[in-house]
Amino acid sequence: MEQRDGFLEAWCPSFEQTPEKFVFSSGSLQDQIRLTDAMRQSIAFFRSHPEICVVDPIERILPLVDRALTQEILQGLPTADSQGSKRIRAPRYKRVLKFDCIPPSKILEDCGFSLPAIIKPQVACGVSNAHIMAVVFNEAGFLNLDVPTPSVIQEYVDHGSTLYKFYVIGENLFYSVRNSTPNAAVGMDSTASSGLPPVIVFDSLKSLPKNFRADQGSMSGDFASSQGSSGVDLELVSEAASWLQEKLKLTIFGFDVVIELATGDHVIIDMNFFPTFKDVDEQIAIPAFWNALLRAHAFHNAS
Repeated sequence: MEQRDGFLEAWCPSFEQTPEKFVFSSGSLQDQIRLTDAMRQSIAFFRSHPEICVVDPIERILPLVDRALTQEILQGLPTADSQGSKRIRAPRYKRVLKFDCIPPSKILEDCGFSLPAIIKPQVACGVSNAHIMAVVFNEAGFLNLDVPTPSVIQEYVDHGSTLYKFYVIGENLFYSVRNSTPNAAVGMDSTASSGLPPVIVFDSLKSLPKNFRADQGSMSGDFASSQGSSGVDLELVSEAASWLQEKLKLTIFGFDVVIELATGDHVIIDMNFFPTFKDVDEQIAIPAFWNALLRAHAFHNAS
């Protein structure tokens, strides 16, 4: 399986492609990613049969398995639209090896943003606890934090509990709207005054927190409607999708966007390879898949 365009060397300079495992440079997953026998056999097979068209080679997928690498990629987003009036951006983040050896105040100082924060395992998929996450509201929440490490600590963006899931299939871009986690940061002075616990741990694949506050009156619909965005800016997101596709060199991937209530910023909080597309009408998705596969095959034959 060949590497194309030098993409992986740019993000993982010490990447080693071996049948046993993938090894990353310091600051990424190192030797945590191990391949199954079936995957090793598939890689060996494709290496020995270069005539086979591989739509998205595994070396292009791997950066989306590592949340720290994903965030690093997102930091390069061209943030403004063509008029410079709206922004799409990555969340502020920091990779943390362990929480029990660093004072919480130091963690926050290094992150460059204040609480609340969302903590996610650095491994984004393929292991049972990849989706165990936590929202930390005060420094006590870092004590005995039950989230796998290394982790990515990321700013928590108040977004009116609305998540926009975008799906890229070749030249096509689709999206759906889902419920998301509640607002937390706005009006949060301290856990004592706001009724917030130190931390909430959850599995994002099973269920999301519905309420953070004991008293929801301080975060009314009036605040959200007066401060929030009127809706997603599809042109802005489409420009970002094109940039990501060029950067990643992927045919099929997805990303999640939330709109920050206070600023209207569109924030890409997560990315993944080959999302389920369950929210996309199959009458639209299936032709888009076929067109993407045909284009990839034509490109492969021409190269």
